Amino acid sequence: MSTLTQPPPVHFNAVRRFTIEEYYRLVEAGILEEDARVELLDGQIIPMSPIGPRHEWLVRQLRRALEPQQHGRFETDKGRPLPVPDHDEPEPDLLLYRPGAADPQHHVRPADVFLVVEVSQTSLDHDLGFKANLYQRAKIPEYWVVALEHNHLHVFTLAGDRYKTRIVREGKVSPQTFPDVEIDVAALFAGA
Repeated sequence: MSTLTQPPPVHFNAVRRFTIEEYYRLVEAGILEEDARVELLDGQIIPMSPIGPRHEWLVRQLRRALEPQQHGRFETDKGRPLPVPDHDEPEPDLLLYRPGAADPQHHVRPADVFLVVEVSQTSLDHDLGFKANLYQRAKIPEYWVVALEHNHLHVFTLAGDRYKTRIVREGKVSPQTFPDVEIDVAALFAGA
């Protein structure tokens, strides 16, 4: 008499990684709403946290501080998609990028970005870990994380292929590309 043996277990990779192109096709097909609050991170469609009033207020304060200092050298935008081939399209809270880099056919590309800013209220570990690695891989020259819970900035600056980081609690901070553009850290958090 023969005995039946169990077939070997089948292992499935449960995560489907989308490319940026496939992500856009989901919108074109109506599967994903164009204004859905999601990001494509590591090929996965990730819901974004709701934007609280303090978060929105700080983004607005940053824009108000940066825009008068542009003088045609950079543009600022909030919530603009930033495609990082092939499986990532974060939507940082604020971007400083080369004038004319955004047009009706293309999003701003990493090579056109001077500074990415994320305002972090509930996602600090994610912003300091995954997103810092993503922006470093994309060779974004500078990345700031505004830590709302702690009232300070984490400043990441690209040195070679790696970010160097420092925390700024007071005084003025400037993007390395534009040392004459200043943000007063204490004033930034004063009304928040």
